[in-house]
Order: sequence, then C-alpha cells, then structure tokens
Amino acid sequence: LAVAALAVTATSGVPAPPAVPWQALSSPPGAPLSAFAASPAFSTDHILLAGTSTGLYRSNNAGQSWNALGSGPAGPVATAKKIVPSPAFPSDHTLFVLAGPYGGADRAVLRSTDDGATWQTVWQGSPAHDLALSPAYLTDHTVFLVGSAQGVSQVRRSTNEGQTWQVVGNPADLEAYRIVLSPNYAVDHTAFVAGYGRMHRSTNGGTTWQPLNAPGPNYDLAISPGFAVDHTLWATYRENEGSGVRPEGG
Repeated sequence: LAVAALAVTATSGVPAPPAVPWQALSSPPGAPLSAFAASPAFSTDHILLAGTSTGLYRSNNAGQSWNALGSGPAGPVATAKKIVPSPAFPSDHTLFVLAGPYGGADRAVLRSTDDGATWQTVWQGSPAHDLALSPAYLTDHTVFLVGSAQGVSQVRRSTNEGQTWQVVGNPADLEAYRIVLSPNYAVDHTAFVAGYGRMHRSTNGGTTWQPLNAPGPNYDLAISPGFAVDHTLWATYRENEGSGVRPEGG
C-alpha cells in the first residue's frame, strides 16, 4: 500500500512534482491485496478499506494500522474483488463487497449497514465482474452489477439496496467487465459498460444500451467528476488485431 500527494498546475493541467515522496504504509494481514477503497470523506475521516486472502480490513488512520472487519454468513470474506462504500458512508455506514467464489457461488454481493461489523448476502450466482452504486444511493437505493455468462453480458440493477435484482439490459456483442455511472446519474441516468467488444452507453438507467465508436477491448473505465459539464470519459484498451488507424493499445 502506498500514498502520495500530487499537485496539478492550474494553468497547464500538467502534473507538478509530488509534494511529498511516496510513503510505505503498513499492510493488512494476508496477501495478495485483492480489493481497496477509500471513504468518500477520506480527507476528514482517513478511512481505508482493504480485502486480502484472510478477510476484510479497515484503517481509521490512512493506512498506518488495520483492524479486521466482521465475517459474512459463510465465514471470512477472503475473496473480495471490489469494495464499494456508499456515497453517504459517513452517515449510513453502508458497504458493499463483490466477492467470489464465496458461499458456494461463483460470485456473491454482500452488504453491511454497520461499518462492516456484520454482513448479509444480497446476491449470489453466475460470474459477476463489477459493482457500482448510484451517486444518489441515499435516496434512490440503486446498485448495478455487471456480469457475463457464456459470452453474453447481463446488467443487473437493484433499486432497493440489493434486496432484489432485475436484469435490465444485455449490451449486444459485449462481454462486459466494467461499469461506471455518471456522477449526475440521478438526473441523466447515464451509465457506461465496457469489456471484450464495443463499449456501450445507457441514458435510461440501463434499460437499453447503445454501442459507441470506441476502440476495444477495454480493461478499465474512469469518469470525470465534472461529467455533467465536461462530458469526459477515459478508457484503457488494446485492440485484438491492430487496425492501423490508431495505436494498438492506449
């Protein structure tokens, strides 16, 4: 684990030299580190969350020390793929974890509403690859889960904090591995999914999807915090066969 401070010049947007050098931190027990997340209020609460081969851990001091979180219904969650705090985590104390294999299933989604002390399984089944919460989760209670079975993508959505799920869309010709939601999702209902195939966008909360003219396969996505104004999305890609039109990967 490591932290660093990085300044960006206001005029050019070019990263300035780091304000402090990289600093080694203590690591939670177990290896490898399979999942990592920060509290939405990290600047004030200094909370980090991590998953390793021995379970889930929390740091209240920006990674200087770690404490074990509670186990799930099937024992320690030692297979975390992703940890997602609620956007309102400081007040609702809610965490979601995508894990697997866990509890006899290929993948499972667990939820805690008490800072990780106790967990309940809210979904389990076929392979799932990514999990995202609505930025307005506190009011719309919406969670997305992206998976694929035999090369067919499925986007599942819950509007009741993960209690029940619906398959809301199957992006065509895409084996989806990543999903990101617009920071303004409560208004624009926009989401992007990417993976092996063409990237897709939905503007109706995942009900229908439109393919985009973007190179792929895509391995990760990032969306601008100011997406409502700057409309900016980043994606990493590597073409299966070089097109000659663009770099093979980028």
